[in-house]
Amino acid sequence: MTTTESYSTKQEILAYLLKQGQATAQQLAKALSISRQATQRHLKNLQNEQLIEYQPMPVGMGRPGSDMEVVVKLKSCLTLHCSHE
Repeated sequence: MTTTESYSTKQEILAYLLKQGQATAQQLAKALSISRQATQRHLKNLQNEQLIEYQPMPVGMGRPGSDMEVVVKLKSCLTLHCSHE
């Protein structure tokens, strides 16, 4: 994957999250027609850039959910910045 393709996919992920508010990695992969592994890689990069945050999905009693049950949300500072433009 080229840097341009990677940047474009990251933009698509951020745009999706801005529109939807939150999504699981599986939902993002399906919406963007990319593999779960590619989605996870992009999400890790976005998290390292402090643009998104992970929040566990409530799954009831018992063990915490898997990585597919993690909600990805835009950082509030990015959401606020975008909504004021």
